[in-house]
Amino acid sequence: MDTKAKIMEAVIKEAKNSFIGKISTISVSKNAGTSESNIYKIYKTKDNLLVETFLYIDAKAAKAVSVDYTESDLTSIDRMTNLIYKVWRKYVDFFAKNYSYIHYYSSFRTNKLFDDSVYARQRSNYDKLVPLFTAARNAINTYSGIDYDLFFMIMQDSTLSVCQRIASKAIENNDENILSTFHLIFDSVLNY
Repeated sequence: MDTKAKIMEAVIKEAKNSFIGKISTISVSKNAGTSESNIYKIYKTKDNLLVETFLYIDAKAAKAVSVDYTESDLTSIDRMTNLIYKVWRKYVDFFAKNYSYIHYYSSFRTNKLFDDSVYARQRSNYDKLVPLFTAARNAINTYSGIDYDLFFMIMQDSTLSVCQRIASKAIENNDENILSTFHLIFDSVLNY
């Protein structure tokens, strides 16, 4: 693991015991096996470190949720729903396996640092899925009239809650539970 990854993993570990804004770069440096001055040399500011840590997690999630599809898959709401489920299921599996990321990821998304520029960088992690998301956006707007960005945020927040419940063993991570949960969230948002 390179120094940057060690630092960001240390930030994630520190966030389990502290609010994002209260994360100590001194503690992070000790946990990462580097100096605090090296952290500032790499990231310039603590805010940059926090943003890059969020995007580090998000890039890993984006890689984990990649699915293959064809243009013909984007012509049917049923096929798109199936693809969205596959992406969602992989997202659930990623965060269920990487429980330490959930707290940081969820907390960061409610932090003032999560602004339009970070959101744009986050969305760029999912470039391969843009045609699917674009087709879904058009279908969702036509089908339900709900704003796509609102839909996306509700799906993401709900997914993170599901992942927390899986990790705490409140929900069993099996196909039946996950498919039912997906339809509960997805259908309720579409029928909003």
